[in-house]
Amino acid sequence: MFEMADIWLLAAGLGMFLFGMHQLEHALTELGGASFRKMLRSFTKTTWKGILVGVVMTAILQSSSLVTLLVLAFLGARMLRLRNALGVILGANLGTVVTAWLVVLLGFSVPIRDFALPFVGLGSLVFLFASNRPNLKYTGAFIFGFGLLFLGLDFMKESIEDVAASFDIRVLSDLGLWVFLLTGIIVTTIIQSSSAMIVIILSSLNAGLIDLVQGSVLVIGANIGTTVTVGIGAINGVSDKRRLALAHFIFNVVTGLLFFVFIRQVVEGVFSLIEIEEVLIKLVVLSTLIKFTGVLLFYPLIGTLEKWLIKRFTKSDSAGATQYVKNVSPDVPEVAIQAIEKEMPGVFASSLRYIEMVLGVDKRSEASLPYLSLLKSVPDTDARYDDLKRLEDEITEYSLALQGRTLTDIEANHLDRLMQSLRSLTYAAKEVRDIQHNIKQIRQSNDKVATALFADLVQEMSVLIKDLRDAVGSNQLSAMSFYARKERFAQLYPLHIQSLYQHLKDKPLKDLSVSSLTNVVRKMNSSMQYLAEAGDQMSLAQADLFPELADS
Repeated sequence: MFEMADIWLLAAGLGMFLFGMHQLEHALTELGGASFRKMLRSFTKTTWKGILVGVVMTAILQSSSLVTLLVLAFLGARMLRLRNALGVILGANLGTVVTAWLVVLLGFSVPIRDFALPFVGLGSLVFLFASNRPNLKYTGAFIFGFGLLFLGLDFMKESIEDVAASFDIRVLSDLGLWVFLLTGIIVTTIIQSSSAMIVIILSSLNAGLIDLVQGSVLVIGANIGTTVTVGIGAINGVSDKRRLALAHFIFNVVTGLLFFVFIRQVVEGVFSLIEIEEVLIKLVVLSTLIKFTGVLLFYPLIGTLEKWLIKRFTKSDSAGATQYVKNVSPDVPEVAIQAIEKEMPGVFASSLRYIEMVLGVDKRSEASLPYLSLLKSVPDTDARYDDLKRLEDEITEYSLALQGRTLTDIEANHLDRLMQSLRSLTYAAKEVRDIQHNIKQIRQSNDKVATALFADLVQEMSVLIKDLRDAVGSNQLSAMSFYARKERFAQLYPLHIQSLYQHLKDKPLKDLSVSSLTNVVRKMNSSMQYLAEAGDQMSLAQADLFPELADS
């Protein structure tokens, strides 16, 4: 009926089309990713604005999947309300029709290969020879991707025309429309691109392999198939991700099935009112109508849908010590870095509380401390330290994953300061942990020299902890010079040792060894230096030229 060469031609065309889409998406993300993220943050304060942003971003990026990824990242970082995220997803659904219009107006009305090859050639050369100039390099990637997309379209169109020439279309006419619906769902789920599926449908319609009604049902199936892909990706996701995937599924399935039931009447009714000769344009008009109707249908119901969704997936999210990073994909660096920054007050509070407990100076109730849900049920300091390490490990692993993405110099610098602050807090906690047994000995000792020296060190530590806690709580770290304190603590160590030896000349120790007491002095002093370093690095992070992160 058709040759194996036609299958390979179709596969090659599909591969080129999908790779071209990937290049377009990647290039646009690199060239204007920050602008798109700023748009998503600034212009989604209301639902209708969210819809508009979804349409515009998808039309420009040519990828509803990328828009969905950005929405999920902002939602996970609690920078976007669920209601407005639903609006963006509705708009992204509608924005995908731009690809179909682009394909039908350019891909079937001009000699595609003659049109595409200059873009492929020019784009690849620019990309290769401008590798040291990022903007020019990604402009080349965009041009290359654009050309490859249409070259892939030409291959698919040619292969399907060859199949149609030797295929008895009466076989398809005997099949029920539900077969076309399932085909659209299954193929789109497999290739994970509704845009590529639309090209296959348009090529089949252009070759006379299917009629307008069958093509419309395939489009409905493709719309539903995209939700299957998102749903699979959300199965093990956090609650908001699953809620958004469920909403996406409801949008497309309800709208799709509504049109599927009345598809023949819709086709006849629409084109009795609108005169269009070209069958491909008819199909794109129907696709646009289906998605636009979905927006009109669900826009008034978004508030109700949001309330219903919030009641779903109420089970606690995936286990983890972190509050924010577990909800945010590292694929969106700006939001991911903000998620780490939002974790830091919790790390500060937990570390400072642990140090106070080891020193035996904390008398406050758990309820008086924010950010400490992680530690509330843990009765002993060893378990609390283990949880601190778990918190550090989770954030560090996330940071390593984030470093594998493309970061700007500012983002990389900001991330480095946050991680230095995190490490310093952990080191500060470890220093006092190492001398727990010595501290216990000092408390039980009658040596006045040891107890007086320890009291002085605890007083120094308590002042530093109070200042750190106040500064972190009020976001005013930069107002205090923690760098100067770090330098002062470094100078205090030899003075403390000198003072200790001076006192020991007159009053030798009875219950403690000199080496144990000097070790306490060294470790306490080192812990204070690490705490001051943590405060200094956080103050530098807040002072970075990164207003989006500093202001939130």
